[in-house]
Amino acid sequence: MDEHLKERLTEQSTWLRALYMVLFAVIFSITEIVIAAVVIVQFLMKLFSGKVNQQLLTLAQSLGTYVYDIVIFMGYNSEEKPFPFAPWPQGAPGQERAPDKGQSAAAPVAKKQPKPKPAPAPVAAEEKKTEEKKPAGSDEQKPGEGA
Repeated sequence: MDEHLKERLTEQSTWLRALYMVLFAVIFSITEIVIAAVVIVQFLMKLFSGKVNQQLLTLAQSLGTYVYDIVIFMGYNSEEKPFPFAPWPQGAPGQERAPDKGQSAAAPVAKKQPKPKPAPAPVAAEEKKTEEKKPAGSDEQKPGEGA
């Protein structure tokens, strides 16, 4: 066996990270269930009261940021372990802390701007163009068509 491979296979930090990754995979699955519950409760709040719950909005945002932190750690984009090994995330993903040294920062997600709706074409102008294209006498009834 290659000496370098044997060295990497016996490296304790790699196996410790694998253990953390399994732990965060389980936490990720639990978080999915919590997010689904928040979504359902928020929908019901909006349906029955007509308003969204601000506390659920905040919770949903922090859960989304937490999932982002987990994925970034598990994908080797960061060495910083998410909660419970770091403070609970606040705000949008990537805002609360700078990337690790030597790590590239994930590109910030741009907010989608709504596309402006095109102005409706004037109907009268379209009708006038259509009338101009019709041959003379096309509005007249053809022989054999009955009324």
